[in-house]
Amino acid sequence: MEQFPQFDVVSDFSDHKFISTATSYLPRAATRAVMKEWKILEKNLPAGSVFVRAYDSRVDLLRAAIVGPQKTPYHDGLFFFDFQFPPNYPDAPPKAHYWSFGRYLNPNLYENGLVCLSLLNTWRGPKETRWQPGVSTMLQVLVSIQALVLNHAPLHNEPMLLVKLWTTSSTYNDAAFVLSCRTMLSLLRRPPRGFGRLLEHHFRARAHAILTACQVYLNGFARVGDYEYDERRRRRAPRLFASEEEEQQRRVSVNSDFKRLLKIEYKALVIAFSKYDPSLKGFSDELERMVDDAVKSSIPPGIFCSLSLLFRKCWEWMVGWRACNVGASVMEIWRFKAVPYVKLKSTVKPFH
Repeated sequence: MEQFPQFDVVSDFSDHKFISTATSYLPRAATRAVMKEWKILEKNLPAGSVFVRAYDSRVDLLRAAIVGPQKTPYHDGLFFFDFQFPPNYPDAPPKAHYWSFGRYLNPNLYENGLVCLSLLNTWRGPKETRWQPGVSTMLQVLVSIQALVLNHAPLHNEPMLLVKLWTTSSTYNDAAFVLSCRTMLSLLRRPPRGFGRLLEHHFRARAHAILTACQVYLNGFARVGDYEYDERRRRRAPRLFASEEEEQQRRVSVNSDFKRLLKIEYKALVIAFSKYDPSLKGFSDELERMVDDAVKSSIPPGIFCSLSLLFRKCWEWMVGWRACNVGASVMEIWRFKAVPYVKLKSTVKPFH
C-alpha cells in the first residue's frame, strides 16, 4: 500500500460527481482555505486507511477512498466519496457524494449518493456536531465517516424506530456485508479515475482476508463484523464448506437468505480477485455447482427489506428532503429497489 501515496494532486477528474457544477470558481479566501486543507490532509491522514486525491485545475474538487474498519461489517471494503468545496468555504461545509452504485448499505449512506452526516449539515444533529466555520476541517469529515458511519453497529444510526423494532443488528450487519461485497465487485468493474492502482494493491493484499471472512460467516464461526483475519491462514486454500472438525466449532446460526446471497458473491469475488492473486486461479470452478444449487433453491426475500426501505422513503417524503409531489412520492415508494435479500442472480457477472 506504500506504493500508492495517501495524498496527491492529480489532473484527471473526468468522472467526478461535481465536474459539471456551474460554481467551480473559488474566490481567493476559499482557495486559501482549501490550500490549508490540503496541507492538513497531506500530513494527518489515518495511516493506510484513507486516501485522497485533489485536482490541480479544479481546487474545488476532492475525492477520497476510505478502507472499511476491522471489526465492522464493512471491513476490507473500499468506499469512495466525491467532495466539492463551495464558494463560501469554510463558512459552509463541502458537498459530498458517496459512490453507492445504487445500493443502500448504511443508514447514513443513501443509494442516491447522499451522505447523511451532521458535520456536513445534512442531518439535524446537536449544534456542536454540525459544521463550525474556522473549526471544522475536511480531515474531520473523513475521520467521522470512517469511525461514526462505517461502524460495528450501523443499525443504531437508523432514525426510523420501526426499522429498529423490525430487525436486529446482526441481520442488518449480514445485509451490509453482502452489499459491501457487491460494492467491491462494482469498483473492480468500474474503478474511479486515479485509484486503479489502489484497488489493485488493496485487493491483492486483502483477497484472502475477504474470502476467509466469507467462509467464517457462512459456516457460523463468527457473526459478521466480529471476525479478524489471521495472516497465517493465507497458506490455506480458500474454501466454502467447513470440515467435520470445524463443524464442531460452529458458534452462531446463519440466516438462510444471507447464506444463499453470500455464496453467490463469494464466487464472483474469487473470479475477480484471481486477477490479482494467481493462487486463486481455477478455484472458482469448484464453486459452480454449489452456487447453481443455491440460486435454484432460493426463496423470496424477507419482508424486513421491503418495510425497511418503505419506512425510510416515507420518512424522506414527510420531512421534504426530496422535492416531489405526493403522486411522485407514492410512485417512488411503490417502485423502490429492496436492499439486502433481493435480485440473487443479478450480481453474478463474469470478469474478463
